[in-house]
Amino acid sequence: MPLVQDYHPQDIVAMGLSLGALACARRSWWIWAGVLIALAVSSQQFALLVAAPLVVLAQGNRRIRFVGAAVITTALVTLPLIGLSSGRAVSAVLLGSSSAPSFGGTVLWEMHLHGSLLVGASRVFPIVLALLLAWWVQRRLGPVLLEPVPLLALVATSLSLRLVFEETLFGYYFMALAVALVLLDIAGGHVRWQLVAWLALVTLTFNPVPSGLFVSNSQSWGIQAREVLPVLGIVVGLLFIGFDAARRTVRWYLVAWVAFVALAFAKPPWAGLPLRQALPTWLIQVVLVTSGVALAVAPLISLGREHAESNPRLTVGARHG
Repeated sequence: MPLVQDYHPQDIVAMGLSLGALACARRSWWIWAGVLIALAVSSQQFALLVAAPLVVLAQGNRRIRFVGAAVITTALVTLPLIGLSSGRAVSAVLLGSSSAPSFGGTVLWEMHLHGSLLVGASRVFPIVLALLLAWWVQRRLGPVLLEPVPLLALVATSLSLRLVFEETLFGYYFMALAVALVLLDIAGGHVRWQLVAWLALVTLTFNPVPSGLFVSNSQSWGIQAREVLPVLGIVVGLLFIGFDAARRTVRWYLVAWVAFVALAFAKPPWAGLPLRQALPTWLIQVVLVTSGVALAVAPLISLGREHAESNPRLTVGARHG
């Protein structure tokens, strides 16, 4: 969707460079990690939510190498652009290059924040929370946090904070979290059915097929696909529910998924509407982002419990602390 429909290749580049920085950090190549994360941030600022945990994880001299390499790389990339543009590139470097108006509608938008308060809540606060989260998890897990599963879980949770505090939502905003969650499950050795259901729900919410009169690469069947996909999803979901019933088991998340899709996306044939009604943005955010955060943080909670059970002295010390 970032490439085909909205043409935002910079988001894909930023995510790829961020994953490269994580790979370097796991190998203790902190200078290269700093170089790659600086290039990622130069491509798209959401990479700061990957940089924040790495700053916490890099201890001692490693932090100096990581931050130093990131600062130097950022200067080499941005200072010539700022100079050549007579300073006009400063806002793009700090806040991004998009000039499109915000459609709003999220929970944060409904709070009617403006100016510096809105920038602080939507851009600064998620980074601060990512730093605090990384610091808290590192205290609980220690060096284990650089293993693939906890590291990807931490990064996925950090990336999800962007969606929690956004003032508007576009489908491609979910790309980074979706990629991190898929890699998290691959690193863990199995793909959770809950993740499959979440990915399907995001797909139904933001139809990735270009359609409409104002999209240059729109497809004639894009609108039809938008209307048919929910029905196919409901049919497949009901088949799985029937299979579970035959085995006398119930996956409640699947029942909730089918019910939500039926109520929110399926167009009743008797309604007489040409298209299904659009959901409020804040409702989309609450459903998709809350479940996405839960998928990201679940491995951290599980690892934290295992670590506490294997180190009861740390648990007692934490309680007294």
